[in-house]
Amino acid sequence: MQFDTFSQFINMDGHGFYVWLSYGFSWLLIAVIAVMSKKSLTDKKQEIAKRIARQDRLKAAQKQQSS
Repeated sequence: MQFDTFSQFINMDGHGFYVWLSYGFSWLLIAVIAVMSKKSLTDKKQEIAKRIARQDRLKAAQKQQSS
């Protein structure tokens, strides 16, 4: 399929609304998934850091009790 003008390309023989809406919705979903993944990764890193800090505090407390 070849289009003579940019306007014809955007319109896509009357199907342009559905085509561009589909593209837009797909990109929106990809962006939402990327943002949610980034937030989840950040949350998991913070959770791991808290666990490590807690373990370090417990080890230090155990050493103090042993001494």
